Amino acid sequence: MINIQQYPNNKNKLVTLGCYIMAKATSVMKQIRIPLIFIRMRKYFREYCKCSSIHGFRYFGEDRTYFERYFLPWWPSELQSSLHFVCRIWWFVVFNIVVAGCVYSITLVYEKWNDSPVIVSFDTRETKLDSIPFPAVTICPETKSVTSKFNYIDVMLKLKGRKVDANITEIEPKTIFASCIWRKLPRKCEDLFTPIITDEGICYTFNMLDRNDLFKENVVPLDETVLGALQPVKITTSQNVARYKLHQRQCYIDKTDTNPLKYFNIYSQLNCNLDCLTTFTLKTCGCVNFYMPRTNGTKICGSKRAPCMYNAEHYITHVKKKDAVDEKTKTPKGSRCNCMPICSDLSYHIETTQAKWDWPETFKLLYPNNKKFTKYAQSK
Repeated sequence: MINIQQYPNNKNKLVTLGCYIMAKATSVMKQIRIPLIFIRMRKYFREYCKCSSIHGFRYFGEDRTYFERYFLPWWPSELQSSLHFVCRIWWFVVFNIVVAGCVYSITLVYEKWNDSPVIVSFDTRETKLDSIPFPAVTICPETKSVTSKFNYIDVMLKLKGRKVDANITEIEPKTIFASCIWRKLPRKCEDLFTPIITDEGICYTFNMLDRNDLFKENVVPLDETVLGALQPVKITTSQNVARYKLHQRQCYIDKTDTNPLKYFNIYSQLNCNLDCLTTFTLKTCGCVNFYMPRTNGTKICGSKRAPCMYNAEHYITHVKKKDAVDEKTKTPKGSRCNCMPICSDLSYHIETTQAKWDWPETFKLLYPNNKKFTKYAQSK
């Protein structure tokens, strides 16, 4: 218990409660015997503060700071011995406030760095064309089959008990392509093109490396000749980018990251979107569209499920409902729609030019006695 009383040297003035408590605390601290180990630690700490280059630390080790020397004449004579202790406490509080502010600023900068994606810079350099693989080309003819050889209605009536693929593969490429030339040498079209099933129907792919890969289809108009120029664009990524987490670099590394796709062995943004649509359609409708990847036991949706498939595709593409979004991944529940691009990619810019092709006159000159080619529309 502390009794507040007047000092004998200054009987006309009452010392404030704060200063008196500080004076009492200082006198008590002097009377306490400090162990030898603490005395040595204080000695080493003072030496460290005097020799340290950290801003502000030297004030902890000085006997009298500039603040003490300046305010000492203005301090009450009875409390001058406690001024040093007050200055130490004041400077310690200020120092901790500054450190707390620095830690808070560093935390904000780290959060901003952690949430921001990796900055991508492009180093353009020329590459030889022979080191770049030729792309896969998919052709989807408007005329899917010859009516006299393949009648869709008759086949659908006889389809009961048979698989869809077994009927479709009976339409061979030779009924679509008249002739094929690769590297200025005539080749059999059935050896060059592989039939695949897409959302456009039956298409034929040249130079297809994997049947799981689906490529964009370009429609060539009939009775016209089309010339295409391919400009490859190759993007490579340094090995240092693999150290960052997936949400930081915002791109997928095939050799480092685990393949998140269910139906594809090779990851690409296009395959991811198709995998997302297939998974969500199967969960919503209980079946998938005929062009979607599937397992052996998965059902193919018929015409009655067409509205359900349309709604599923519309939902994945456009609708964003809060109640159907996973808060952790920010993606629709039950689907993988967070499709990131791949860090190393090889794409092709295509430039096409087309002009009218008077092919009947050409065939009359080449084959004057053969008129059966003039019955069909052709493109080149």
